Amino acid sequence: FPDAGDQFGVVHVTAVDFVNDYAYVLVQGDYPYFIAILDVSDPASPRVIRRYVPGSEHDPLDIVVHGQYAYLNGGLLDIDIVDVSNALSPHLVGSISTPGQPGQYVIDGNYIYVGDSFNISVVEASDPARPRVVGFYDISSSRDIAIIGDYLYTVGQTWENGESQPPKLHIFRFVP
Repeated sequence: FPDAGDQFGVVHVTAVDFVNDYAYVLVQGDYPYFIAILDVSDPASPRVIRRYVPGSEHDPLDIVVHGQYAYLNGGLLDIDIVDVSNALSPHLVGSISTPGQPGQYVIDGNYIYVGDSFNISVVEASDPARPRVVGFYDISSSRDIAIIGDYLYTVGQTWENGESQPPKLHIFRFVP
């Protein structure tokens, strides 16, 4: 983003995801965050084709593109869903609040597994305009999250008798 600093002040790239010939780059700076959509079909000459400012209240920390949607970790309590089916015309279609501050998350089919500061929320998003929490796993401070088949893996802390326990690997089975 050679001109981003001139146009928006100091900027920081905080996350990126790739789908086909596009890179979806989350950029934060003096100006509200934006998504830079780059055509990377020629890796030697990537070019910005669109900058999109979703207008969410909080700066997101991560972006994951799955199918025609980009899922943005809303930074405080939200996951925002942006339709990126047309790279030149992205638009916000939905949002959902989680009980705690969202951290890592993973998407599998119509489900978003969100590790937040209180638990792992299971969000059903078959209708991206109306995502809804359908379950959760009680674990605090989930640090990373992955899904393989019907199993969800996370590293996080639990509490026993009011005392924080050291981080451990937790494995959960989820079958919708």
